Amino acid sequence: MMTRGGFEPCRRRAALRRLFFFSGLLGATAFSASAQTETTADGIQIVQRQVRVTWDEAGDYRIYEILHARAVADSGVDHASSGPIPLVRLQASVSEARAIGGDVPLSRVVYDRPFLSIVEGDVPDGIFQIGITYVLPRESAAAEFVAVVPVGELVLEVAAGSVEARPDRSLTRVDDGGNDYRPMIRYTTGELAADSTVRLALAATRADWRSRLAVLLATATLAFVVGVRVWRGRSSA
Repeated sequence: MMTRGGFEPCRRRAALRRLFFFSGLLGATAFSASAQTETTADGIQIVQRQVRVTWDEAGDYRIYEILHARAVADSGVDHASSGPIPLVRLQASVSEARAIGGDVPLSRVVYDRPFLSIVEGDVPDGIFQIGITYVLPRESAAAEFVAVVPVGELVLEVAAGSVEARPDRSLTRVDDGGNDYRPMIRYTTGELAADSTVRLALAATRADWRSRLAVLLATATLAFVVGVRVWRGRSSA
């Protein structure tokens, strides 16, 4: 029987919720019974995959994910001895991929290109959560989300007003998320088969500091010119 390996899942899950509360990602959508497909591969199923695409301090794309997964007890797979359990496959250009919380100790969630996997020991009983984050270079043409194992539902949020993105046909826009300070455009899919890919075309439109400075100077210059013209007009009147 699979055990929780002695760690404290409730405390880790609470920490994960706090970590993502600021962005509203956990509030994006709730689990539904319809999302819990019975299809499995290697004894692991992603019930729901929540993704948020935003920016990091360096101007690259920062992506956060929460994976809601479960092991299938009657799959016949001995997780303790079957080697790494792949959760997601990331793009070749991804960097800084790591776990950031959840029901599995961070040391057991390992990124060995291209897979992010669980290693060494059992997985928790029932539905468990793993939070991950990674970076895509600013010049990336697309973000690709590959379903290594079947996914019951993919929920994708894109930072509105700063990340320009075009979803592929598998994504359907739903009610927007986030808040007044961090508005999000939200998409969702139905069930994804193993090895399927969802693609989000990207266009880096956020201005860097040089562009912002140029706009600021141009605006200030225009305001000065307009002011001078108004002053001259009044003086000649």
